[in-house]
Amino acid sequence: MKIVEARLLRGPNRFARRKVLCAVVDLEQLDEVPSSAIDGFTDRLLQMLPGIQAHHCGVGYEGGFVDRLREGTYMGHIAEHLMLELQSLAGDDIRYGNTRMLAERPRHYRIVAGYEVEAVALRALQIAIDLVQAAAAGTVADVSAGVAELRHLRRRHGPHPDVLSLAQAARDR
Repeated sequence: MKIVEARLLRGPNRFARRKVLCAVVDLEQLDEVPSSAIDGFTDRLLQMLPGIQAHHCGVGYEGGFVDRLREGTYMGHIAEHLMLELQSLAGDDIRYGNTRMLAERPRHYRIVAGYEVEAVALRALQIAIDLVQAAAAGTVADVSAGVAELRHLRRRHGPHPDVLSLAQAARDR
């Protein structure tokens, strides 16, 4: 899997009314390989990122994403959810994501996901792809270094806590 294109859309756009990362990912050898076709794939993902157990996905209930993993879903969709979870572990509460196959480009999927900090979103997508590939290859990757990097990027590029407090006070009013 590899990222072919990544664009940060900083305001309302054709995909969402919020800022999103819009990326095109080439699934390469994992194209049309459902998660259910790889023995132990879901268990390895849960071992790496146990927080995905709470993801609702499109089915609308907690654990829905794990059910989809066990039934069989595609790698682009999985990368989207891992990216969302990684951003959450970095400190951003992001829940919006959408993944669709590009009909005009075989093997390519468009991943659209919300973000708070641009640098975190871009790096989280790459880490998510690396984790999908590791799980597909039968290994469990250590995510602690990746999460630490994302937290560092959030501190470095994200809004200062004072700004966040002011913004929250304004929203409350």
